[in-house]
Amino acid sequence: MAQAFTEFFTAIFTANRGINASRNIHERMLQNLVHLPIAFYDRNPSGRILNRVTKDQANLDDGMSWQISVTIKCILSVIATITAITVVSPLFFLVAGPVILAFYWIQGYYRSTVRELKRLESTTRSPIYSFFGETLSGVGLIRAYGKKEYRINRLGQMLNHNQKFILANMTANRWLNMRLEGLGAVVVLATSFFAVTNFKKIGPELIGFALNYAFTITANMSIVILVYSEAEKGFTSVERILEYTKLAPEYLKGTVDLRHQIWPNEGKIEYRSVTLGYKDHLPPVVKNVSFTVLPGQKVGIIGRTGSGKSSMMLSLYRMIDLREGQILIDGVDISQVELPKLRTSLAIIPQDPIVFAGTIGSNLDPFGMHSEQELSIALKRANLHDLSTHTLVTESGSNLSVGQRQLLCLARALLLKTKILVLDEATASVDPQTDKILQETIRREIGKRTLLVIAHRLHTVVDADVLLLLDNGELVGYGAPIDLYERTYDGGRRNLFRQLVEQYGDQKHALIEKMRDHAASSRG
Repeated sequence: MAQAFTEFFTAIFTANRGINASRNIHERMLQNLVHLPIAFYDRNPSGRILNRVTKDQANLDDGMSWQISVTIKCILSVIATITAITVVSPLFFLVAGPVILAFYWIQGYYRSTVRELKRLESTTRSPIYSFFGETLSGVGLIRAYGKKEYRINRLGQMLNHNQKFILANMTANRWLNMRLEGLGAVVVLATSFFAVTNFKKIGPELIGFALNYAFTITANMSIVILVYSEAEKGFTSVERILEYTKLAPEYLKGTVDLRHQIWPNEGKIEYRSVTLGYKDHLPPVVKNVSFTVLPGQKVGIIGRTGSGKSSMMLSLYRMIDLREGQILIDGVDISQVELPKLRTSLAIIPQDPIVFAGTIGSNLDPFGMHSEQELSIALKRANLHDLSTHTLVTESGSNLSVGQRQLLCLARALLLKTKILVLDEATASVDPQTDKILQETIRREIGKRTLLVIAHRLHTVVDADVLLLLDNGELVGYGAPIDLYERTYDGGRRNLFRQLVEQYGDQKHALIEKMRDHAASSRG
């Protein structure tokens, strides 16, 4: 009875401590993951991260503390068995030494092999998670190009490759069981032999006692190795999870205290000799760029693909660390501002709008900081008259059109009332009609905010106050659209902006006329 109570309370204590430890490690990992810089997610595929958050955490959750407890208990049981048999029949000591050495060699060989097999199984499982994620995000393109069979076959190859190591692991388990059964048979045979040869001295009671223990040694040895191997897998998982808890997060704190100030209150942006790069060993993507955006200006950022337009936006949010230079908003160096304060002081309409499952209201105001009336007014200002705050939104906003999702992001930006609004090629994925509605809504509702527009279509920025023209990370043009178009360069240098306009063919005349009309209205 005492043993039963002891084991019961030991099991409760072990399980409770194990669950608490698992929960604490999981919370620390997630807390760190959400604060890691964007460069971490560029370097690490989603499958690898999911593997650690799911499979490794499951290894930790599935009774790792219980496994350690059982391992210790079975080791003590094996030692007690050998001791008991040796006490009953001292000659068994001659067999115990070789049996222990054989057991030590078998478990060492098995554990080293299985450890490598499990590592390979885990390594080949991560690409499967990534493959699923890529397939789900690109299912439209896969169907459009008729690549369904190719993707199915590719998945089959990856699964077969992964299953090879699972099969090898199962084979290794059978190899272990056969050898442990052999060792167990040796122990029982030796116990029986010494018992029979010393029957008169030992007596039937002690012989039965010794044989009873001998029959349990195989099971105990098998449990020791298998459970400890599973515990080792848990140790590896803990090590991998703790690796994520020790990664350096983004620097959240700042040296400038702006908590009780309205910042920015004007919307002036200054780039001073800014050089940006994603990795130290790679060349910079933006090189020694300097310019000033005055409060309330509409500034278009244009250039060919890969010229550094989106990198400029990322630097404003401190998603890329500066190699050189400074970025100032209203005279304050943004590297000295608390990161949450900086990012909540800016509003953005991205090229791929972010919409969550829930309602229109929860997407507009996830923290419940605004009234129902304010949300409804923001929807009307964004030209979303057919939606209400209670309209349900499915995962990723799949029940809304691309244009509606963009306008929803605009309503969210209008609700924030920030002095700076960034449009990161917001109309690149919409049809011309939706593009027109979005542009008209922005012009009507933006007011005196500073507007940065990263442009894919030139007609969205020809009415800008200033254009920034980037080429291979360098600022090669800065000024009013019509001035950039008519500018001539010494030494036969090409006018890159004029080349971009010329690519529009018959539509270029309308663009040029629009630039001239805007310049005339600005001077007037």
